[in-house]
Amino acid sequence: MSPARRLALSLARNSFRLILLAILTLYAFIATFSSPATIRNSLIEADAYERAIPAILETNAKQDPRGIFADNRVREITATAFPASFVQEESDDFLGGLYTWLKGDNSLIAFDIQIASQREKLAEALSIYGIERLSGLPTCTAFESEIQLDPFKATCQPAGINYKNEQESLRKSLLNSKDFLGKTTYTGDDLPKTKSGKSIEASYRVAPIFYGLMKPFLYFLLFILLILSAALVLLRPVRRNGWRDLGKALLFSSVVLAVSAAVFGIFVPRIMRNYQSQIFNGSTDLLATDVMTRISVHFQTSFINAGIVFALIGAAILLLVKFAPKGSRYKKLEHVTGIANAVAPKRSTKPRDARAANAPVVTSERKRSRGTIKNSKAKSRIKREIT
Repeated sequence: MSPARRLALSLARNSFRLILLAILTLYAFIATFSSPATIRNSLIEADAYERAIPAILETNAKQDPRGIFADNRVREITATAFPASFVQEESDDFLGGLYTWLKGDNSLIAFDIQIASQREKLAEALSIYGIERLSGLPTCTAFESEIQLDPFKATCQPAGINYKNEQESLRKSLLNSKDFLGKTTYTGDDLPKTKSGKSIEASYRVAPIFYGLMKPFLYFLLFILLILSAALVLLRPVRRNGWRDLGKALLFSSVVLAVSAAVFGIFVPRIMRNYQSQIFNGSTDLLATDVMTRISVHFQTSFINAGIVFALIGAAILLLVKFAPKGSRYKKLEHVTGIANAVAPKRSTKPRDARAANAPVVTSERKRSRGTIKNSKAKSRIKREIT
């Protein structure tokens, strides 16, 4: 093999492995993020819809130990006002708007989240709880009665209080307060801005383009891999060895990549679980990490499945090379020289008769052919007829 051919073969092998890695990665990315289904499944697997509101409230309580959400009962009431079904419905609405924008069907991320009904339910439940808590406190002294009443933080109750009127007053006070969920409608305009003040759509305007090119680019990489596969076969002087190299490249590269992804997917999440209480400060961080872990598992599973497919193709090529009949390297030379057209002597496949009567006779006389015997008999017959 010439040095140039050897160099071309080496480049083809290395390029083949890189393109195969790119194909597996891109396929896993498409399988994971091409539709909102995988993200929805990851949220369900992580119990995100049930944990979202309690996690937000718990984080808020840690950040403000003296705030209203430091009370466990208040957090329970708030979580009840925003059930998992509501969180799931609004999350699906947001994901639908996000993927509509990615597909290019809409220039903006459009969604509409309404919490007015939940706000009223929460105000009602909190007012009831606040008055129940207040009714269990001791009566205030004359000095303490002059202090502004806060049912959620008070240490005593005023004398002669009308609980029903106070409960209704508290409910209206909450509903009229701008600090109590003052905004009840959230749309795409409420999404956070970048540091430069631009919207997500303006900052990531190329995202829909990349989203639309993912599958065509995957097909392009598969075409390049097919060309490199042909190069691995044709650059070898013996085609059989070229097919063997192709099978090995597919089998071993795919197996190594799939095993690496499996090891990463098994051990890294376990390490994260062991140290997650030390790494993450709040419940929201922990919840986000659990969701991302589920998404990464889907990504790794798709990567491994694609690697198995390529490994099976490589194994099939190796089996075909092993059991396929071998051809002559000099077949063309035989046809050119005429050897392939020569008449080969016919050999009898029947066993010879080994009886003593059929044993060959060794003599120095010239063997008479069958035709000579027939001619002698004909001459003798003619002489007898003449005489």
